[in-house]
Amino acid sequence: MVLYADILFLVDLSMDFLTLCLCARLTHRKTALLRTLAGAALGALGSVLLLVTDAGRGAVFFAGLFLSAGMTAVCFGIRPAARASFRASVRWFFRQVLLVWGSGAITGGCMSMLLSLGTPVYLETGYGGKTSFWPVFLATTGAVYCLIRLLQRHMTRRTAEVLVMHRGKSTRCTVLVDSGNLLRDPLTGREVILLSRDAAAGLDLPAGEEAYKAAEHLLPVPASGVNGTRLLWALRPELLLVNGTARDALVAAEQVPADHYGGFSGTCPLSLV
Repeated sequence: MVLYADILFLVDLSMDFLTLCLCARLTHRKTALLRTLAGAALGALGSVLLLVTDAGRGAVFFAGLFLSAGMTAVCFGIRPAARASFRASVRWFFRQVLLVWGSGAITGGCMSMLLSLGTPVYLETGYGGKTSFWPVFLATTGAVYCLIRLLQRHMTRRTAEVLVMHRGKSTRCTVLVDSGNLLRDPLTGREVILLSRDAAAGLDLPAGEEAYKAAEHLLPVPASGVNGTRLLWALRPELLLVNGTARDALVAAEQVPADHYGGFSGTCPLSLV
């Protein structure tokens, strides 16, 4: 058997690149082009080595998980936020690895199905027994597109980019737009954006008992949930941008993991978007 390693590497590189782009789209994570290419190159190189060494099924399975972990680390990093706790980082990284591995299996399966139809790929159209590549190509492309759209519709949640600046410090977070976030300051009526303190890197937001010792002026905001009623302490930042638009709202923090709010750094009232 003649193995064209360069062609195989390019095919795997393109498939892994599409896989990482799909994962970034599904999880709403912004990635750099060079990091995405580096992660795809790592996966493509591993695939070529597995084929050259004629590894068994078990080795291929575990090597695929290992390569998915490496691709995830290169493309997305190993932490969802700079100040995320170790437990939150492990949980987030494990979910991201499974998503990369599963997306790679889907895209690889579609490619295998297309290539298994023959060389060149064709189906008899019934018009005089002539062969045609385009019906198969268009049908496969349509099937993959519909599958991606179905996954996006199931997993996509409306999010917002929030920039908070206060006392010379700033933080940028991706938050979940939650119509159930009805938090308001009872005195001024301003909406309240709820953030995880671990995810708000660069901004020391007071939370819990530390709020009582904070030197700055804080506003008490009662919050009701499934665990009962609790008291949050919110501040009015010097600058608050929601999707690039300045908003007059408050920001409160909770001592929870960085991905506590459905995998995001916080929740934002729908009225602020």
